[in-house]
Amino acid sequence: MSPSGPPHTGGPQPSPTDPADLAEVARRIDELEKKVDQLPTKKELADALRAFADSLEQQG
Repeated sequence: MSPSGPPHTGGPQPSPTDPADLAEVARRIDELEKKVDQLPTKKELADALRAFADSLEQQG
């Protein structure tokens, strides 16, 4: 009977707490936070939609 799944190579597995991995994760989090900060707020979106609706009414 053969075991299911990939064969075990016996090599060392990368640790999830590797400092290089943590630095990469921290860098990605920083990038995402910057992107989130650039997103419009609900109020800004609502104001933009109202202005768009008003411009449509004026055209029609």
